Amino acid sequence: MNAAYTEAEAKNPETILLNFEEVHYIDSAGLVLIGRLLAKARASKRRLLAYGLSDHYVEIFDITRLSDFVSVLPDEESALSEASVS
Repeated sequence: MNAAYTEAEAKNPETILLNFEEVHYIDSAGLVLIGRLLAKARASKRRLLAYGLSDHYVEIFDITRLSDFVSVLPDEESALSEASVS
């Protein structure tokens, strides 16, 4: 995930989308990694959008307050639409 983020960041976008459609499990280390990516994004004034999270992980994002800083959307189409708003 770090490598993919770095590759995306190199293109200097305003928004980076995180695709969780194929992710079935996120442990605490994964949540920490997402937090670190969020810190990088905020430092460079980028938005992070996440899509494809299961209902369980949407709830985890809410509980951990990641969703306060990472917009969580249901699917790629919604994420792309939200990204184009900025």
